[in-house]
Amino acid sequence: MARTAITINAISVNTALANPTDTTADATNSHVLTPTKPLGKILLRVTHTASGAKNFTVKAGDSPPAVAAGQGDFTTSFAAGNVTPVVKFFVLSSDRFQQDDGTINIDLESGFTGTIGAFSMPAGV
Repeated sequence: MARTAITINAISVNTALANPTDTTADATNSHVLTPTKPLGKILLRVTHTASGAKNFTVKAGDSPPAVAAGQGDFTTSFAAGNVTPVVKFFVLSSDRFQQDDGTINIDLESGFTGTIGAFSMPAGV
């Protein structure tokens, strides 16, 4: 089963970016992120809206290229977000999460609802 792609929105210096539509969370197929810039320049915005606490997991990458893949997956828990959505931001490192095809795999706990936005930061930031 194919993972659902997350669109990466470019942020530019001295330019306003209107709030883009994020990708709807897909707890069935999970997600894939395909960066076109160094991973340390990608900001994720995750919004959780389910009534119960749920986990968000960035899968450890292949080694190589992810030389720190031995640190394992990165998992964070989101509290219930059905009354007030819970929002968290992440910047991920390629040395831990990048797969050998250049992608990043993200898994969502069953029942996770909300959105995931990805933003590429401009050079020099």
